[in-house]
Amino acid sequence: MDKWLIKPSTGSIRNTNQESSDVSTSSNIGSNKWSSDAQSNSLTKKKGAWNRQYFENYIQFGFIEGDDNKPFCVICNAELSNESMKPSKLKRHLELKHPEYKEKPIDFFINRRRQLKSAKKNMTSMFSLSPQTENLVLASYEISKLIAETGYPHTIGEKLILPAMKIISSRICEKKQEKQVILLALSNNTVKRRIVDMANNIEETIVGHLKSCCYFSLQVDESTDVSDNANLMCFVRYDLGNTSHEELLFCKSLPTRTTAEELFNLINRYIIENGIEWNKCVGLSSDGARAMSGIRTGLFPRVKAVAPECVWVHCSIHREALAVKKMPLSLTETMQECVKFINFIKSRPLNSRLFSALCKEMGSDHEHLLLHCEVRWLSRRNVLKRLIELKEEVLVFLEQNPPTSKDAIFEFKDRFHDVNWLVKVAYICDVFDFLNNLNLALQGENVTIFKVQEKVEAATKKLNLWSRRIKTGNYEAFTMLTAFQKENNISFMPHDMLRAKGLIRRALGKGLMDCIFCEIEINAVVIK
Repeated sequence: MDKWLIKPSTGSIRNTNQESSDVSTSSNIGSNKWSSDAQSNSLTKKKGAWNRQYFENYIQFGFIEGDDNKPFCVICNAELSNESMKPSKLKRHLELKHPEYKEKPIDFFINRRRQLKSAKKNMTSMFSLSPQTENLVLASYEISKLIAETGYPHTIGEKLILPAMKIISSRICEKKQEKQVILLALSNNTVKRRIVDMANNIEETIVGHLKSCCYFSLQVDESTDVSDNANLMCFVRYDLGNTSHEELLFCKSLPTRTTAEELFNLINRYIIENGIEWNKCVGLSSDGARAMSGIRTGLFPRVKAVAPECVWVHCSIHREALAVKKMPLSLTETMQECVKFINFIKSRPLNSRLFSALCKEMGSDHEHLLLHCEVRWLSRRNVLKRLIELKEEVLVFLEQNPPTSKDAIFEFKDRFHDVNWLVKVAYICDVFDFLNNLNLALQGENVTIFKVQEKVEAATKKLNLWSRRIKTGNYEAFTMLTAFQKENNISFMPHDMLRAKGLIRRALGKGLMDCIFCEIEINAVVIK
């Protein structure tokens, strides 16, 4: 058996790159020209130091030299161990695994080796990142990112973007550049894979920052989407490089209940799986729901048990949103009547088409009313503003298409002739315009609770200033109301002016400034 062994330093007979030598080796099958050297060397070396070598005549069994000097079958692409580098074992593999090829001539296996090398060469050239290939991959990632940001379906890349690029390249670019555009990968699965890769990369980066930072705080919110799926969104703010960063950590669905236990288990599982330390968590912000802020069974006491230094804070924007939802009864009824007018026109296809045609005939700046959404309460300002701008068109439409007795708004058909009612609508529009600007000022990057405090204090002082101005008959702060007053040449009674009163509430807890909010109280309007 030692005659088949040879020292690693001894040069083996290899000429795999020349196909002419493959044919010549077929006449030397069975020669023992290597046996004498192998036998002499076996006497001076230990058995563990030997390594069986590949010889060209092994191609007759369908084997070529693979990686690490191992026999590689050209038929089944199986790589055997170095100990199997024996003619008897190679022949046995051919007869047992591929009996239909054991009678094939040596030229058959040489052609299989040539095909294997050609396929390997093509694969290498395909996956080697040349400058052109790298640019195509980068372009595919950038377009996939754009698709994700716009929210369009992933199929838009293959159905719209790529055909449009082909048309542009065929008209503007040369043929060589046109062929490169065709190679751009924008299929549905490719775009999805690109987006997942970028999302995973961003998540790994954020998790790495959380592991290296000193402290971080979490902001969580649970909501139900249009498909009745409960989702938990978690934002994180951490310090890194003497600057604070705020990122979306994850958004995961809750399969069953939305209790505090389920919320904590979801957050805790994510923290543990990514190797983040709970001890670094020093803040938790959420809304005022019982599942979030409960003293004994809420989310905060569960987080407090694993993060002793954590402090809970009621979300500033949520407190401000809750505070400004309250309105006097008279203004609430006015708002409900406006919504009924809009729904009568906008929610019915026939009325919507007739109103759009009427606006075109009258040369209006707008052709449609805006629907009100209770969830997005900031839309009230835009809804009321559009209704005031199209009040003449709405009045003409109601006169031409009066509501039937079955409709709920037949009681309010004369509202657009009532100046007091229109003044209330203009006033509500100005109030929500002010609240929109305040709410937007409380949002954005690097907005801390101290900045929120300054914004709310400034808004409260502004309300007090407006209240003093209104007592003197100055309404310049209310743009829509001032414009309506000048247009209709009306005035207000001094003893029943509009009043806006602000109330600041501060709360100190465990060394951190709590959230600050303002309440808006509005009195009725009286027209002289």
